[in-house]
Amino acid sequence: MGVLSAHNMILTDLLGGGWIKALLLMALLLSLAWQVILLFLVDHQTGILCGSVLLLVVIGSAISNRFGLLYDKFFYLFTLITLREMAMIRSCNKRLEGRS
Repeated sequence: MGVLSAHNMILTDLLGGGWIKALLLMALLLSLAWQVILLFLVDHQTGILCGSVLLLVVIGSAISNRFGLLYDKFFYLFTLITLREMAMIRSCNKRLEGRS
């Protein structure tokens, strides 16, 4: 089994789940990239930081990840940090709109 391992997150998903799983992976990455772009537009420093982390996680998983991106603990950590940051920004915007 170790000899036949794909060592790449996209190939792993193609072998394990076919085109549907690979397309879902791409959709997930595109949605996270969109969140990072929105975060960058609101707060440049945090957006650059989250974008850099996403890029490093994706490159690392593309080079060497035998189980797919969803088994990468750094991917989950990045996702939680980014989504939490976006939730905080949205809650601050709602509070500011309520004061107007």
